Amino acid sequence: MANPEHLEILKQGVETWNKWRGDLLRVGGLRPRLDLSLADLGKLDLRGIDLRSANLIGANLRGTDLRGARLGGAWMSSANFVEADLRTASLRQALIDDGKFDGADLGRSDLLGADLHRASLYSGVLDRSVLYEANLQKADLRKTSLIAADLRSANLREADLSEARIGYSVFDGSDLSAVKGLRPLALTRSTSLTGTFPKPSCAAVACPRTLSFT
Repeated sequence: MANPEHLEILKQGVETWNKWRGDLLRVGGLRPRLDLSLADLGKLDLRGIDLRSANLIGANLRGTDLRGARLGGAWMSSANFVEADLRTASLRQALIDDGKFDGADLGRSDLLGADLHRASLYSGVLDRSVLYEANLQKADLRKTSLIAADLRSANLREADLSEARIGYSVFDGSDLSAVKGLRPLALTRSTSLTGTFPKPSCAAVACPRTLSFT
């Protein structure tokens, strides 16, 4: 459960929260253990909030405005980000396994090394986002927009990319083993892909460098 003191400070607004957190860092020298687990933060305006390394496991952030938020290293397993606005947010190395991002906008977000194992991003937006070395194993990426996304060295094993939009995305070094919704096409300049391909899709023809998801 969330720490009541932490919740009370958060209710006073982002500016108050960030100042309080900064003061703790200056005094203690270490990042405080912020506990907002299972908290209901739905539809709040949390633009620019600093939640690095916070415990947000199971928290409700449905429809929350998190543009420019700092969530690097946060624990957010099973958190609800459905229809949230996470544009330009930093989620580097965040643990978001089983997270729900259906319809969320993560355009230009930084998800470098983030753990999104089994996360649902159905119909979400990840345009121009950084997913370098991210773990997207078994993630639901159906109808997700990944235009110009950086997916180099990402783990997409068993992910569902049916009807995903991937123009100008980079998949070099990524693991696409057993990916669903994968259909090989002739080489184009729109997408760079030199990773691990699903064997069934490439058995009859030479594995292409570029794939589409349908």
